[in-house]
Amino acid sequence: MYNLILVLATGVTTVGNYTNINSCQAALAQFHKQNVTAACVQQPSPEQSMAQARVIMQNFMKIMEEK
Repeated sequence: MYNLILVLATGVTTVGNYTNINSCQAALAQFHKQNVTAACVQQPSPEQSMAQARVIMQNFMKIMEEK
C-alpha cells in the first residue's frame, strides 16, 4: 500500500492511497506537472508495525528497570 502525500507550507497531507507503486506514481506525475511537491510513501505492513512496537516497548521496559 502506498500513500500519495503533498508537501504544503502548512505541513504534509495524504491525498490518496494506492495498492501499487505504479498507480501512485501515475497520480504523482499529475501533481508534478503542476509544480506541486508530492511523493509516494510506502505504508509499513502490519508485521513491520508490530516489530517496531515491540522494539519501542522493549526499550521502554529497559528504561523503567533502570529507575
